[in-house]
Amino acid sequence: MGNAVETWLASYVRAWERHQIHFSLCPPLCIDADRFLRLSGQAEKLPAGLSPAVVVSGGPLTYRFSYGHHDRSKRGERNGHFLDPGMLQDVLLPAMEALTPRPQLVMLCLAPIYATEGLSVHAFLEMLDPFLSGLPRSYRFAVGVRNPNFLLPEYCACLRSHGMAHLFDETAMPPLLDQIQIPGILTAEHAVYRNTPGPWPGQSMDGGWELGMVETIRRCVVEKKTCFLYLDEHAGAASLETLMTMLNADLARLSPIRKQAA
Repeated sequence: MGNAVETWLASYVRAWERHQIHFSLCPPLCIDADRFLRLSGQAEKLPAGLSPAVVVSGGPLTYRFSYGHHDRSKRGERNGHFLDPGMLQDVLLPAMEALTPRPQLVMLCLAPIYATEGLSVHAFLEMLDPFLSGLPRSYRFAVGVRNPNFLLPEYCACLRSHGMAHLFDETAMPPLLDQIQIPGILTAEHAVYRNTPGPWPGQSMDGGWELGMVETIRRCVVEKKTCFLYLDEHAGAASLETLMTMLNADLARLSPIRKQAA
């Protein structure tokens, strides 16, 4: 993209930030709880003055260890510390506190729980509720699940009771447009979307994805939610430019100059 287009795009991103809609093409930092502290991405790449977002996976967020787990003795075994509040205190919180600059947004990405496990939504929520109770309120949290059948009113109510956002992520989940239309899915004062990198470029950058993004942003503006949107390198500036164009009319309606003229 040329410099002129990049400047135009940056101006739109700044304009939306005034309405608490934050776009980022920078990858979040990643913590693998199984290895205690493993970071990827560079904090210095983030805009000055902004704390990095953090993606946490593994450890107590895994119901059953994969057959490719680095610890051979755990491969294929049920994780006895799944959603264990003790693991939260001993592993996750120290890892996050060690980060510099200190993050303000933490995405908790649970591994998929397969139907063969026989874990009901009710049993899952009975474990999730005390786990979320131990999370400090000094961070914004978003909870990501990889089980579409968990997206029920009870799940939304659990997150809402703890002030946690649902993490919009389409990996093994319904399209964003379908998720944002679930009643009560905006469970906190903030909303978070993460476009997880896939095996080939542009795999989800289609018309449905764009409509889902537009609807999510519009819902957040109407309900006055702070919204964080993390697009991967495959989405890139081209997809962001398309979104900005689609949202031109919405941004114009939010303009204080336009409102004064009306």
